[in-house]
Amino acid sequence: MLAKSRAILFKFDCNGFLFRYSTAAPTNLEKYLINSLGFSKQEAISASAKVTFNSLKNPDLSVNFFKQTGFKDSQIKILVSKHPRVLFYDVEKTLKPKLQCISQLGLSGSDLVKVILRDCKFLDTGLHTRIIPLINLLKSVLGSDENVVKVIKRCAWLICYNNHVTMEANLNLLQSFGCSNDKIKSILITCPRILSNINNKRLEEMLHRVEKEVGVSPDSTVFLHIVSVLSTMRQEKLEKKFGIFKSFGWSDTDILTMLQKHPYCIGLSEARIQTALTFLMKEVQYKPIYIASRPTLLKYSMEKRLIPRYEVWKLVNEKNLIEVGRELYTVMTWSESKFFDMYVQPVKAELRDLEGEEIWKKLINATYGKKDRWRTVNGGVWKNISRLWEYFSQFTIPKVGNGEKIRLWTELWIGDVCLKDIFPTLSNCSSKKDGHIAEFHSNSGGQSRFRINLNGWVIEDLCEFLQQLGSVHIDQNKVEP
Repeated sequence: MLAKSRAILFKFDCNGFLFRYSTAAPTNLEKYLINSLGFSKQEAISASAKVTFNSLKNPDLSVNFFKQTGFKDSQIKILVSKHPRVLFYDVEKTLKPKLQCISQLGLSGSDLVKVILRDCKFLDTGLHTRIIPLINLLKSVLGSDENVVKVIKRCAWLICYNNHVTMEANLNLLQSFGCSNDKIKSILITCPRILSNINNKRLEEMLHRVEKEVGVSPDSTVFLHIVSVLSTMRQEKLEKKFGIFKSFGWSDTDILTMLQKHPYCIGLSEARIQTALTFLMKEVQYKPIYIASRPTLLKYSMEKRLIPRYEVWKLVNEKNLIEVGRELYTVMTWSESKFFDMYVQPVKAELRDLEGEEIWKKLINATYGKKDRWRTVNGGVWKNISRLWEYFSQFTIPKVGNGEKIRLWTELWIGDVCLKDIFPTLSNCSSKKDGHIAEFHSNSGGQSRFRINLNGWVIEDLCEFLQQLGSVHIDQNKVEP
């Protein structure tokens, strides 16, 4: 009898797939997960293994409570999968009081659901021993329920923090060191780890180091941000990052300048720092002090901003297409819409005359809403410029009335190139070579207009073609003259 009650688990690999087989009968919990919450057998076994007891009384009470709180069925499944113990909790004594506690702060609906799902340990945390004292401490610093909610939404783990005494000691230390309440409030909203994840002795040591070695006083706006970054990073990791900067010729003064202006740059990964410095110093030819004085350059995305904007800026200046040039750094700081308005829109007419400059043809086409097939063009410049599509497309949505008067393949309706020249394979395979735009648009309810064997590159063309049509506004109620 003992052998029969024991779970016998076989585990073997077959062509990379893992199979598990158990001779044990499913427990009450497993049955409930499968029959009521839509778990697969394997998901139910995995979730059940997280609890040491399987005696269910009335799990529907917990499930219904979460539904009333705003959880969807899929979210309840995620919650139970992560933390199956919630099915065993007493709703009135455990679940309801805890959720009411944070709901009273103003956290509700989808925001409340997201916070719970991010850190289910909240449901295990003592209400009177941890949650309420922590919320009261946060209120005393942040001044309002609204600010407490901001912090909890950004750092859900904080409401499960198990040592509010350490946080209170760190808070008192900051105040005694001369940090104003406003500055403490600001750092707590953006980076609460300075109070929770650093022991009191290390925090005190770092406060003195930043004041003396970095040369920033406690009343400075960036003082606590520098303390936060340096305190939460191991010394060996910090020295390794400093070493990367020095390998590019940076002095200690340059590094300190960067820290004073934008301390979170040192929090970037080593690979990110290496890549950014290689581009900015070797390609753009910036000096260390220039970057250190403008450290936001290190934070910008290489793929989405630094490289493509640099290519545009460089070619515009080489062709003298803009009368009053701008510094590259200024161009990098612009919003996407401003960059488009200031550096692309004004020179479209001049660029049309630059025959043979394929990069600019593609750039102009992008302003009319055409992605084109830039990835098929050889050369790093073309590849980098192609990344600008995602920005330009949001500003240029073609409007073509109801689409019944313009022929899709043969007429100029996006930019200065016919679609049959952009997508020749699709055009040749189309059963409606003279079809109008409305006949191909997804909103028209038309059937497929292509008869073609779909290989890799044709699928890519088709995806771009469909994306092209998807960006077009067709007013089906408009009657064309």
